Amino acid sequence: MERYATVSVKVSKEIKERMARLDVKWGRILRQAIEQELQRVERAKAVDSILEFAQRAPRTEDGTAVKIIKEIREEIGEKNNG
Repeated sequence: MERYATVSVKVSKEIKERMARLDVKWGRILRQAIEQELQRVERAKAVDSILEFAQRAPRTEDGTAVKIIKEIREEIGEKNNG
């Protein structure tokens, strides 16, 4: 069973009154909004980490990736044919 913790949110009296007039499960709405924001922020942080890592990676000359892929394909071909 999932355990829950209480989180309090302050809203203006006007918003609270408007919420009270509607038959909406606000707890569910707030949990979903929090979860969506958590996912968005976590994804953004992951992208930032990847970009930071990529910027620190050593630079190579143009065509290096293509050269490496060709070498790997040739090596695989030799193993499969030999």
